[in-house]
Amino acid sequence: MKAIKVPCEHDLLSKNDDTWANAVMRCKGGSPYCGADGYCHAGGTCFADQELTREQAILEVDRLAQELHNSKIENDKLRIAASQLVNQLELAKEQNLKSGNDQRVFALKFCIHEIKKAME
Repeated sequence: MKAIKVPCEHDLLSKNDDTWANAVMRCKGGSPYCGADGYCHAGGTCFADQELTREQAILEVDRLAQELHNSKIENDKLRIAASQLVNQLELAKEQNLKSGNDQRVFALKFCIHEIKKAME
């Protein structure tokens, strides 16, 4: 059995105005608005409540678990790449410090600080 797709999720990204408008009309909530980004805003929810069979729920949980696993792997790769970049910049900073290139040292310190701040 295949995992089910939420009915209007894909429609919110449609280039066809009628398809997109129908998906927006399926929004429910206080003052729902589904933007072109495919997400509801102002407390609306675009997706009808659905009851899944046990098999469908298991498949959906499996799909989400795989998506989470893939996201964690990608996140780890990004952290490693950022860490390697910081190490390279630290090395370049030390070399420029020895050369007396103060402007470049300042720029490298700034870059290192910003990357570390983004990694937190």
